[in-house]
Formats: sequence, C-alpha cells, structure tokens
Amino acid sequence: MNREQLARKLALRLGKKASDTKVFVEAFCETLEEALLKQERVVLTGFGTFRVIRYKPSETSSVRGDRIIIDKGVAVHFHAGPKLKNIINNKA
Repeated sequence: MNREQLARKLALRLGKKASDTKVFVEAFCETLEEALLKQERVVLTGFGTFRVIRYKPSETSSVRGDRIIIDKGVAVHFHAGPKLKNIINNKA
C-alpha cells in the first residue's frame, strides 16, 4: 500500500475527502522523518517504535573466503508493539 492508497482508505474509514486525508498522511510522514533525523524515537503505543540505528564499520568474509569491508551506516528500525504483533499472529 502506498501513501495515496493509505489516504483513500483513511478517507473511506473516516468519511472524509481523500484530499483531506492525503494532507494528513503527508504531514504524518514528514513529522516522522523530522523526528528520525533528530535521532528521536517515535513510539506509537500498541503499534510500534521507529528509531535510527547506527552501524559501525565491520569486516566479514565471503563464501570464497574473500575479505569484505562493510562501511558504517544508518538504518531506520521498526519494532512492532505487542498489540500489532498479536493482531498479525492471530490473522496469519
């Protein structure tokens, strides 16, 4: 599901215009991005937590035994909350 599809589903659920919910979805995403850029954790109780993880450079080897250097980096990590985990586990 992309942003536009999410906005349409929210519009149907809330009885609003898709253009109104699209503004909300965009604002939510921008706010989430801003918080993560500031290294803030974003906790949506019951749903999950978003946070930025920093990776240190590391070294590993390939199947052939070649040395591989992995550069430092960052990634966004999402940890599902208990309520979301329960919903997914019971529907799967």
